[in-house]
Amino acid sequence: MVPCIKCFPMFNQRLIDLQRDYAKKFLCHVNPYTGLAYKDDPAVAVVQMNNEDSAIKGIDEVDQNPQLLPYMEEVQRRFNYFLLMKYDNREKLARAWTSDGVCALREDEDPAKNTVKMVRGSFYQPTNNAWDDWAGDVSPARYADYMEFGLWSNRRFYREYKNYLLSLGVKVPIAASNLIAGAADVYGHIDGDFMENNTYFNHPILPVYGRTFMTGRPSESVSVNPLTVQKYIGQMATTLLSLGSVSCVEGKPFMITEWNDYGLHPFRSTSFVQMIAYACLNDWDGLILYNHHTSDKDNQPDDEIHDVFDCYNDPAVMCQWGFMANVFLKGLVAKSNVKVEQVFSMEDLETLPNWYAMVNLIAPYITGLRAAFVENGHKYRGDADLAINAGYFNTADLSEAKHAVQFAWSKDRDAFRRFPDDQRLPKASKGCMEEDAKIYLDEKNLVIRDIRQMAGMGDYTEFAEKLDQAMKCWKLIPEDTGLVDGKLISATGEICFDPAYARFEVHTPYAAYFSGAPEENIVLDDRILVKACNDRISLSVMPLYQEERDKMKLADANEFVISAFGRCGNDDNVISDGPEYAPGITMTCITMNGKLYAETLEGSMIIKAQNKAVLEFLDTEGNVISSVEKAAKNGQVVFDLPGNVASVFYHLWMD
Repeated sequence: MVPCIKCFPMFNQRLIDLQRDYAKKFLCHVNPYTGLAYKDDPAVAVVQMNNEDSAIKGIDEVDQNPQLLPYMEEVQRRFNYFLLMKYDNREKLARAWTSDGVCALREDEDPAKNTVKMVRGSFYQPTNNAWDDWAGDVSPARYADYMEFGLWSNRRFYREYKNYLLSLGVKVPIAASNLIAGAADVYGHIDGDFMENNTYFNHPILPVYGRTFMTGRPSESVSVNPLTVQKYIGQMATTLLSLGSVSCVEGKPFMITEWNDYGLHPFRSTSFVQMIAYACLNDWDGLILYNHHTSDKDNQPDDEIHDVFDCYNDPAVMCQWGFMANVFLKGLVAKSNVKVEQVFSMEDLETLPNWYAMVNLIAPYITGLRAAFVENGHKYRGDADLAINAGYFNTADLSEAKHAVQFAWSKDRDAFRRFPDDQRLPKASKGCMEEDAKIYLDEKNLVIRDIRQMAGMGDYTEFAEKLDQAMKCWKLIPEDTGLVDGKLISATGEICFDPAYARFEVHTPYAAYFSGAPEENIVLDDRILVKACNDRISLSVMPLYQEERDKMKLADANEFVISAFGRCGNDDNVISDGPEYAPGITMTCITMNGKLYAETLEGSMIIKAQNKAVLEFLDTEGNVISSVEKAAKNGQVVFDLPGNVASVFYHLWMD
């Protein structure tokens, strides 16, 4: 089987024709049972043009697959034609790619001979620091021109494909593709009707052989600090929320079309409710968990996890599914009333600093976050409560923003180092920034003198502290929210993430959740307190809704559905050191063995009740396994939970 590098279908005309032919045959096919073509069927909600495709993807895999070499040569030829169109000849290209007497164009490269090399990288848009060695493996100039070529190629492909689908009679919203990381890649996908992205945590390395999965050291999401995660695990592999939010663009609906925290860590239940809660905070429009079932045959057991890509029998997912669905679909977690936009100039699309995820690892945990692209000139004219410039280059003009955070990763205004600008930041501070000051803060602007020194190694703690200080100074968020003693607390006050103590909590009028390392007393509600002996536990509570009511406040209810469990998965998985994935990076191998388990809650549940309380232990279908009824003493009922009942669901009724 010949593998496919996902950038080639954007260029090769034969591949483009085949995609259109497939789309026509698929969308115009008439279902014999409904009498409708899929393009006319109201059951079809959206159409996505391509899966995880982009003209800016890396092509390193070609080295191991010579069958793909002709496609790569075509892309290189097109890139060289682009350079000729832009610069006319080699002499002018060499002049553009020269800085301080150093030319990034190699002596054996000539666009007229199709010999100017492309930018090569990995599965995502590769990174590039604008301040790196001018004549290195990838000069900032070469990178800038290749990004311009790539995003133009993306937009041309998707505009034409979208018009083709509309000509077939497609009636629903159409999206471009869904594995997007860098700014140029995001901008290259904005011609769809809505934006998508895919995001994973603890994803195994592909291909997978049998039931052994190879990955980096599996991480427990509840103790991963987003402010420092890039310091330890690099540019791309950050968090579910950060990876997803990169492609969330102002003015467009947004959904995550694939996401999961795969079952390579035994305590992963936090990830799922965490993602749901932050999706509500950021006002996302859809989430599709990947994947219910990988096999085409009904041959996989209920009591063993064979494939970490499946979630059909994964307790971390299924034991919280009802809670997750209610929270997201009914909006039980409030969206942020603070609107934050990260502003990209057109020059910002020409590079991608190694630590570009900085804003996405802070803002969406506290407020809503969208990307905004300034297409006409450099002045931002949006209506966000706070505009944060991407600052890859020293260009964006945020003078008309309500509030602004301004910095610059590069001192230049462009990737070719032709226009250094040492005045933009002083102007933003109105000339009041003292020479030895790291920051300037007034009633409208936060100006940071040296963002590379403050956050350039992937530790964003200091930047987060300054951002938090500014938002509170401007009264955008309350004093008890934002960054508080290491906790990330949403501007709504409903979500609290404390990675240092491995705790994640959600408290709204309608639902409550706790996940991680138990406190002495876990307060789910004013009337429901849990003491857990487990070293890790996930707890959820919501009212047992009456049929005629979509939402009920916890305070108004006397019947509740509760879930509680700790670690889960297979009880005999084999974990061993694997080979080196890269120099100095040893992989972990996990072989799926044993039977399915979920740790039950051990401890006690203390209920405030006037007369009595009833606690029913339920099976996975809601049937009662056993029941305990107790009379209240001094206004409370204590249920002892030794953990010996095979149940993670409870029905609580109090009088």
